[in-house]
Amino acid sequence: MRDMAGFLSKINYPDHSTQKAVTWLVRALLIKLSNKPTVKSGR
Repeated sequence: MRDMAGFLSKINYPDHSTQKAVTWLVRALLIKLSNKPTVKSGR
């Protein structure tokens, strides 16, 4: 996951607001995935 984040941060968007939006979306997705109850987390 860290490699993906680093890859996304290296991408140059023509618009800074676009980069902000993409970063926000990715962060929201990661939070949703991490909040999902999984067998590994044991929640």
